[in-house]
Amino acid sequence: MDEQHLLSVCSCNRSFSEKTLHPLISVIDLSKDCKETQLYTDSYAIIFRHFSLEDYSFGRTKYDFSNSTLIFREPGKMINISSKIGEKSDKDNLQDTEHSYTIDIKDSQPKDLLLIFNPHLLYGTVLSQKIKEYSFFHYKPEEALHLSKEETKHIYQMMNDIQKELEWGIDRFTATIISNKIEMLLNYCCRYYDRQFITRHDAKDQLADKIRISIDKFLLSGKYEPCNVPSACRFAVHLNISSSYLNDLLKHETGKDFNDYLQLRRIEISKQMLLTNKTDHEIASLLGYCTPKYFRQIFQKFTGCTTEEYRRV
Repeated sequence: MDEQHLLSVCSCNRSFSEKTLHPLISVIDLSKDCKETQLYTDSYAIIFRHFSLEDYSFGRTKYDFSNSTLIFREPGKMINISSKIGEKSDKDNLQDTEHSYTIDIKDSQPKDLLLIFNPHLLYGTVLSQKIKEYSFFHYKPEEALHLSKEETKHIYQMMNDIQKELEWGIDRFTATIISNKIEMLLNYCCRYYDRQFITRHDAKDQLADKIRISIDKFLLSGKYEPCNVPSACRFAVHLNISSSYLNDLLKHETGKDFNDYLQLRRIEISKQMLLTNKTDHEIASLLGYCTPKYFRQIFQKFTGCTTEEYRRV
C-alpha cells in the first residue's frame, strides 16, 4: 500500500465518528458503526476484543484463556471491517491473513477497543528506540494473545488510562506521559505472551519439535550455503506461522534466537556424524562449512573439544 493512501489517526476517528483528541493517537470504541470497509492505517494498532467461551477465533486453543483477545498490527497492515447487518460485500469472504484482520462490528461490545498510535508520537521518547523490540506487532492474527479475567481487567484499565490522558488535553508533557503508558501496556503484553507460552505447554512443545525437525531436514539435505544462510521466514512459511512468532517461541524454549538455534542444530548433527565413519571433510561439506579447518574451529568453540577428541569419547 502506497504511504500516501494510508489513513491517519484523524481519518480513522472520522470512520468511527470518534472525536479526535490528539492527531497521533486514539482509543476507538469498536461497538460504533464504521463508514469504511477497510482500514489501511499509518499507525500501530492494538485490537482489544471480547469473545464467547465457545469462540476459538484467532488461534485460541483449549490451553488458552477466553476472557478477551489482543491482536497487534504494525503500520501499513490492513484491517477489514465486516459489513453491517443486512449488507453484503465481496469483502465478507476475506480471510484473516498476516497482512489483514477482520473486525466483525456486529458482534462488538462496548469494551471492545482499537488503540492506534502513529510512530511520530514516539519521537524523542524512550519507546521510539524500543518499539521494534515488540515482535508481536509482526505476528499473524491467529497468533493473538488470549487473556485471563485479571489480565483483561488490567489491559482495559491501561487503555482507559491512555484515554483519560488524552481527555486531559495536549501540552509539552503529553507525548512523554502517553508513550510511557503505551510502553507499560506493551511490557505487560510481553509478560502475558510469556505466560501464554507456558500455558500452551503441550502445543508449544509439539510446534518446537516441528521446527527442529524442519531445520534438521534442511541441514541434512546439504542445501546449507554459507553465503546464503536461510532465514526464519523459510521455515515459518512451511509451518504456517509468522517468522516473529517462530523466533520468539525458540527464545522461550531454548534461550536462543533463530540464527543461534540454527548453528546449534548444525553442531548437534555434526556430533552424530562424528560417531559414524564420515570424515571431517564430508561433514563440513554436507553441513555447509567453508572448509574442514573452519568446521573444526567452530566445533571446538561450541563443544570445548576437538573433533578427534569427540570421536574418541
